[in-house]
Amino acid sequence: MSDVLISRYGAGFLALKVKNQSVEDVLVFGPTIPFSYVGCTVDGKVQSKSPDGKSLNVDCAGVASAILVEIGKHKICVGDTVRVRITHDASLVEPHKGHKGRIVSSSVALTERSDWLTGVVNMCKNASKIVLNDAVLAQKLTKNDLKNVNFKHSETIFDDAGYGDFVESLMDASWLLDESGGSITLDRSKVAWCFDVNTSSVETVSRSRVKKVNHEAWNLINRKIVLLNLSGLILIDFIEMSRTETDHLLEQIKKDQTLLGIQCLGRTRAGLIEITRKRHGYPLWDLLKIC
Repeated sequence: MSDVLISRYGAGFLALKVKNQSVEDVLVFGPTIPFSYVGCTVDGKVQSKSPDGKSLNVDCAGVASAILVEIGKHKICVGDTVRVRITHDASLVEPHKGHKGRIVSSSVALTERSDWLTGVVNMCKNASKIVLNDAVLAQKLTKNDLKNVNFKHSETIFDDAGYGDFVESLMDASWLLDESGGSITLDRSKVAWCFDVNTSSVETVSRSRVKKVNHEAWNLINRKIVLLNLSGLILIDFIEMSRTETDHLLEQIKKDQTLLGIQCLGRTRAGLIEITRKRHGYPLWDLLKIC
């Protein structure tokens, strides 16, 4: 069983789901914090068509902005009511990129509307203990039939539980690999998240050391993908190995695909490992910056 620790954080709240002294999940939420609409099915009214007539702007009550929808083979006019499934959230870093969706049959059931509490309620389900320092939020969680909700009058909940350093490191973009002596850096471009793996030595290192660094790096990278909620295209520049050793590493990555919700596309011509991950909400870095 897992515990959930929740503390006031900037303009919202920060929640950690922990098990066996390890953080399994991180969530930033609150009334003013954006949350994901992906997967929701909503009704909306067509406000306008694009100049080329291939897409629509659909106004859906309760969604922060209009949804861009491709018309496809549908015959739809401005003013019509349509049912839309939201496939992409509006970008927090590129204002011109709004919500996207696709038209579905009117027979498809509407989704119960999410709100800012939905994510943390789902995180807290089946938790053995929920500890938080906000009395109002504690009441809201209790009203959502959550058990073992414990209000604690403390501003240092994470420090008290031994996770203060973890919280402070959430915006870090580089990490040291303790066992192998290597390092990882994470960079974000407009098209991809890019991990770069290196040894800490300027001297030539043995093949066995390179292999150890790369495998330890993957163990940390797959955890960061989940905790930071990275999605879209993810590229990893491992230290160059032989083809056989690279194939072994790829086998391990592919074994982890289902657990991580990723798809390993293999190795690019430039030697990078290419991974994709379906979007589920916003990257943690974006939400932390908003707070």
